[in-house]
Amino acid sequence: MIESDDPSWCSYSNTLVQFASHDFVIDLRVRLHIAQIRQIQALGLGLTFSVLTAYNPRGRVFTASENEQRHQRLENLLHTSGWSYLASDGMDPEAQHVERGFAISLSIKDAEALAIKFEQSAFFWFDGDSFWIQPALVRAHPTKLPLAT
Repeated sequence: MIESDDPSWCSYSNTLVQFASHDFVIDLRVRLHIAQIRQIQALGLGLTFSVLTAYNPRGRVFTASENEQRHQRLENLLHTSGWSYLASDGMDPEAQHVERGFAISLSIKDAEALAIKFEQSAFFWFDGDSFWIQPALVRAHPTKLPLAT
């Protein structure tokens, strides 16, 4: 990954995504197995989708209240958009830092525009086989996960 002015940029690749209503977690540090891909496909979001949050724009830490207000604005927009979406939270491996968000069925360009609207440095993109870190506000190349070790 290239460097960014987002202080949280290096943590993107160490994220776990929890699909709360379906009670399973995907560890983005580990290559997906076929059973996990089937679980993801069963979410009903289509072959590809984004995962994004409105929390902590540009990687800056906001208060819980500010983040919740931003989350509600995003949820309200999704509710009126016509896009299919599910609550999906991103968290560090110890679940000490959790950002509420959504998995959303929309094109990658629409996902980028939505991430920019909510001042996000990047978002996650599922391409039907793997997750990617997709830049929005930062200048970087899309990064396939998990990172090569």
